[in-house]
Amino acid sequence: MAAHDSKYPGEAKARTIRVDGSGVSMNWRNIVIGVLTVIGGIGGYTGFSFVTEGQLDARMADEQKARKDGDAAIQKEVVGLTVRVASVQQVQQMDISYREARRVVGEQFDCRGDDEGCLQRKELELERIRRLNMARLQADKPEPPCSDLSCR
Repeated sequence: MAAHDSKYPGEAKARTIRVDGSGVSMNWRNIVIGVLTVIGGIGGYTGFSFVTEGQLDARMADEQKARKDGDAAIQKEVVGLTVRVASVQQVQQMDISYREARRVVGEQFDCRGDDEGCLQRKELELERIRRLNMARLQADKPEPPCSDLSCR
């Protein structure tokens, strides 16, 4: 048989697609050209979908700006939380200082309602112990609150 697609001997070589009663026949070169055309079309489409260097730089700059904005927002939230935590901690320290001062002074003083001197001394001791407790709790190395009136 001849080196072509024709099933009829002596017929000229088929150089293009031929449709007849027996079906469709095509030269192998035409098949290769068709496949390469499809691959080239896909490659061209893919090339257009890629970004240019300028677009890539712009996109990266936008992402860096968004990241910096996000970092700044996070930092601002952290500062806000730190302030809130410090405020809550200070309120807790004040509460502990006052409660412990009342407990210590209450154990030592038993004033009658009409004894003004005793009540004044009790108030002064209460304030002194409260201040000492507050200073102890706010120190770099916190100490426990005062447990008696001899605390300094």
